[in-house]
Amino acid sequence: MQINPPQKSKNNSAFWAVLTGLAIGAYFWLSPISCQSSKNLLPFSVLSAAGEVQIYSHLKQAWAKPAPGQNLTAGDQIKTGAEGEVDLLSTGKTALRVKGNSVVSFMNPTGPSTGDILPRIQVMKGKVISSSITPELQISVPHIESKLSKGIYLAGADPANRHFWLGVLEGKAVVHSRFLRRKILIDDLQKVEIKGGFFTPKKTSRISQEEWSQMNEGYELQPRSALSEAEQLDLSKHAGSFFKYVFDHGTFFNKRWGFAQREIFKDEETGDVVIETLYDVFPRGSWVGLYIKTRDLDGMNFKKFSFQARRTPDRKFPETIRIEFKTKYQVLRSFAVNNLKNEWQTYEYPLNFSKPSPITEVTIIYLNEKVGVYKKGSVQFKNVSIE
Repeated sequence: MQINPPQKSKNNSAFWAVLTGLAIGAYFWLSPISCQSSKNLLPFSVLSAAGEVQIYSHLKQAWAKPAPGQNLTAGDQIKTGAEGEVDLLSTGKTALRVKGNSVVSFMNPTGPSTGDILPRIQVMKGKVISSSITPELQISVPHIESKLSKGIYLAGADPANRHFWLGVLEGKAVVHSRFLRRKILIDDLQKVEIKGGFFTPKKTSRISQEEWSQMNEGYELQPRSALSEAEQLDLSKHAGSFFKYVFDHGTFFNKRWGFAQREIFKDEETGDVVIETLYDVFPRGSWVGLYIKTRDLDGMNFKKFSFQARRTPDRKFPETIRIEFKTKYQVLRSFAVNNLKNEWQTYEYPLNFSKPSPITEVTIIYLNEKVGVYKKGSVQFKNVSIE
C-alpha cells in the first residue's frame, strides 16, 4: 500500500474540516509526552495480518509490511487499507484488532502509573476492537480519552464526518474530553459519541444492534484461561456428584446472535469448584447457553436434581434461566431458575420419572425474552448433584 505524505487542503472554505483538523492537531500536541520512562512499556506483538497493512517503526523511521511477532510500542503507527486488518497481543492478556481504513498510533500513557504498563492506543481514523483480561488500557480518539477495565471495547473515529465514539460490549470505561475534565462512566452495552461540531461527549446511550454486531468480534480475541479444555473437564469432576456421569461440556451460540462462555475454577477460600457462565443475548430473539453431555444416566433411578447458584460478583444477572434434561433431541424435563441472589442459594427440582428415561444431555439456556433487563450477565454454579 502506497503511503503518501499529507497534502495541504486547497479548499479554504471547508470550515469544519479545518476546524476539526486544528482540534485534532491541538489534541495530539497537548498530549503529555510521557507519564514515566518508556522502558516500562509492554509492547504489542503482531499475531496476524491480512490485506493492506503497513507499520511505521519509530526506530527505523520507515514504513514496512508487518512481520509475525513484530513488536510495537510508543512512537509506532499502523495504517490499513479498505480490506486490511491486523491482530496484536500484549503479555497474553490484552488483544487488539485494527480494522480496515484505520490509522492508529501507539503513544506513551498519560497519568500516574506504577510498574509495567501498556502504550496508549490513539485511534485517529477507523476502528479498533480491544479485549483485555487485565486493567487498565488507555484508548483515545479525538476529543475522547478513556481508561478501560478488563472487557471488550470498540473505539472509532471518522474525522471526515466529525464522528468519534467509544462503545462497551463488556466491562467499564471512564471517559473524558481533553477540553472538559468531567468524567463519564460507560457500562456494558453502552457508548459515548461526539457528532458534528461538538467537542465533548454529553452522555451515554445504548448501543444499537449494528454496533453490537461490530463489537462482538471482540469475543474471538478474548485471551483464554491458562487451563486447557482437558483440565477444565478434569476440574469439573469435583463440581458435584452429577458430574460423574458427564463426559463433555461446553457452550453453544450463534456468533451473529449472541455469545456464551464458561470458566471452571477452584475457590481458594472454600475449596469449592465453581462453574461460572457468561451470557450475551443482546440481539432480539437470541438464545445461548451451556451444554453438558452425559452417559449411563437414567432419570428413573434418581429423585431430585439440585445445585447452588448465585449472581457472579460485580456482574449483571438474568431474571430467569431455563434448564433442560434431554434424551437425544427430545426434552424430558425443564426447570426455571428464578430470583438469583448475591449469596449462594440451593435449588432443588424433583425428577419424577416413572419409566426408564436415559438422559444424554443437560442444557442451561439464557433466552433474550426471559433474562429480563440485563441482556448480558453472568451466573455461578457449584455442588451440582443428582440423587
